[in-house]
Amino acid sequence: MSTEAKVTQAKEAPKTFKHVAKFKRLDGSEDRVTVQYYYRDRMQAAKLQDELRAFAKDKNESQSADPSMVELITAANEVFAETLLKMIHEWDRKEPLNVDSLIDLCNTEPALTDSLREDYWTAVLSGRRGN
Repeated sequence: MSTEAKVTQAKEAPKTFKHVAKFKRLDGSEDRVTVQYYYRDRMQAAKLQDELRAFAKDKNESQSADPSMVELITAANEVFAETLLKMIHEWDRKEPLNVDSLIDLCNTEPALTDSLREDYWTAVLSGRRGN
């Protein structure tokens, strides 16, 4: 008799899943933000990536031929903020979850926004225990 457990597919995918994003601040201290990410299966995540790439391409094409560093960072922050808004359902920060607060966060806490994006893609594309 086999003692291996049988794996069964979930009847219904969750709408969201919880994640605690940890990051280091410039002063070396560690901080964390708890978020509820939108759940996407791999195909839905691929479609989101295609949508975000198209958005980034449009942003890039709308820039001048020789953009300044300020223009480049502004465009990157806007793309990252739109990306995060499509990933995060809610968070435990005091600020509202919207494009403006995310642009500010991209500008002031890039380690956090990088962590939020990377952790999301790892979860939905590679899977991991608990998602």
